[in-house]
Amino acid sequence: MQHVTPGTHMDYVYEMARTLKEDEGLPLTLIIEKPSAGAIPAWAIMQRYKFPLLRIFENVWLIGRERWRGTKTFYVHYSFLSAISAGVITKLFGGQVFYWNAGMPWLYKRSWKEDWYQKVAYRLITRLITGAEALIPGYCQTYGLNASQVTVIPNWIDIKEVTKDRSLRKTVRDELSIPETAPIVLFVHKLSRRKGANFLPEIMKQITAPNVHMVVVGDGPLQQELQNEINGSEVRNQVHFLGSVPRARVKELYQAADIFIMPSEEEGSPHSLIEAMAYSVPFVAFDVGGVGETATEALSEYVVPFGEIALLARKITILLENPIEYKQVQTTVGEVKNRYEKSIIVAQFNSLLE
Repeated sequence: MQHVTPGTHMDYVYEMARTLKEDEGLPLTLIIEKPSAGAIPAWAIMQRYKFPLLRIFENVWLIGRERWRGTKTFYVHYSFLSAISAGVITKLFGGQVFYWNAGMPWLYKRSWKEDWYQKVAYRLITRLITGAEALIPGYCQTYGLNASQVTVIPNWIDIKEVTKDRSLRKTVRDELSIPETAPIVLFVHKLSRRKGANFLPEIMKQITAPNVHMVVVGDGPLQQELQNEINGSEVRNQVHFLGSVPRARVKELYQAADIFIMPSEEEGSPHSLIEAMAYSVPFVAFDVGGVGETATEALSEYVVPFGEIALLARKITILLENPIEYKQVQTTVGEVKNRYEKSIIVAQFNSLLE
């Protein structure tokens, strides 16, 4: 892994590694590339060097040492550095490299050096692990993989951690000075174009349901621009920017929200959509990456073509103005448990590694 930082996606991936090691008993060693906050278990190895060249040599040395000790399977989460190191070592001394990446990187232009670096990494791995079937053609066409080299393992959620408190609906509204009867539309993501943050002002303007408030969680390169645009508009008192908040706070916001929105232009296997469904919050999203696969059958009608802002806003309005329809698309915990419960995904990892 690249790092283990509490409250981030990598912390969530680390928890899966801990489960596989401590609960499932797999003979697993975890190498963490960059210094991380929080307690690191004894069975994990933390790289010490920050200087790029030293960090590369140390990475190759640590992976090579594990191969010399008998490790034949390497699972790399996102890091191209470790994918290349493990790829070269296993080509020379045997073994296999599973590499996780779930996104749509082919949509974005990179320098020729970065492009070459990534293509080398994909050439050296044994198998790509990604989060959705819809992503497979893009990886195959861009990086020369065969579909037979790709395994899909979606993101997951620990249902035991989904605790619901009905009082939070009022508590959150009181804290944000939102009327108790006002619907809340929730956005949780980095404030970037990739995640569709640039669409938020127009979405808010086109929602015709009365007295709607939008709560925006996250920070990023578009934060100041968005705040300036909203502050100069007629909806300035109905949009609340909370910045980056702890995961525990996000769970509270799910329970206060009426609609979750994801206007992204790139998604893999969206963990936030799984969380929204686990808290029975209907979502409206653009149909990119693995979004369509993540949605339940009832919610599939609320996954709309990318860029159709007016349609997305209309779908939000339909849900807010039609209580019967809203109730019908609310996801039950059982639906999420049967598809994304952590124990199911743990079994898929076990099967992959065996």
